[in-house]
Amino acid sequence: MLSDEIDLHTNEALPPVSKRTNDLCFLPIKSAGADELLEHLSQEFSIVRLENMSRSQITETLLDTRIFLDFGHHPGKDRVPREAALCGAIPVVRAEGAACFEQDVPLPKELLIESRAFFDGPEFVSRVQNILNSAEEFNDALSQYRAKIASEKQTFDSEIQALIQNSIGEVVKG
Repeated sequence: MLSDEIDLHTNEALPPVSKRTNDLCFLPIKSAGADELLEHLSQEFSIVRLENMSRSQITETLLDTRIFLDFGHHPGKDRVPREAALCGAIPVVRAEGAACFEQDVPLPKELLIESRAFFDGPEFVSRVQNILNSAEEFNDALSQYRAKIASEKQTFDSEIQALIQNSIGEVVKG
């Protein structure tokens, strides 16, 4: 197996969720079909679209956002939810694909939202409000998630070494 790593280093202390300016941010490219939901959300929350931004602008936005919404299907461990977590934002992801597996996306079940709810505006607004109201309750789980993300470089390096060793072994046998 060969995983990946996130190379994101923020040199600042993470501001608490309660001190952040933006309520929500999301990737428009992954939000096809969510126009009605976004309309409901925009009536209650400040929302930032992560588009036409440099990497540093995305990082700055994530450092000032309470919740990162991921509308995707998660064919694997997605990069942006992990970057959001490293920036102190609460990742709220659609429970599809890899997000259904704790080893890939080890988030509390309240942050893994089934597809049906992602497309039910009033219910989703209520769930986001509940997450924001209880943001502090996720601190321990998100700290563990950030530590796991930080360890991914070491895991990746170990997997590369194993791949090299296996390749050398195959050459010697062949």
